[in-house]
Amino acid sequence: MNIGIYNGREQASYVIREIFAICHHVDGKAIKLMPPDENNCLSKGFQIQIERVNRELEQCIKPIAHHNNLSLHREGTLLIIYSQPISEKHHSEN
Repeated sequence: MNIGIYNGREQASYVIREIFAICHHVDGKAIKLMPPDENNCLSKGFQIQIERVNRELEQCIKPIAHHNNLSLHREGTLLIIYSQPISEKHHSEN
């Protein structure tokens, strides 16, 4: 299942379930499903935020994010999974 730019709660929930099914290192981590925020410059859709992520867990999540056309952003041990706005996606492909 691929998540589009204007993804919904159900689609973000699907990605979370996929992460739980594949990445066993996610057990015990705090996961937040953040609703869309028009003022957020990182993304315009739902964000999945996972706290206390180590490199091993990030490496497990990367192919899942890629498969669902999502991007990753890391801030310390916080990993944010999101869909880029159309303008940024187009800009990064050129």
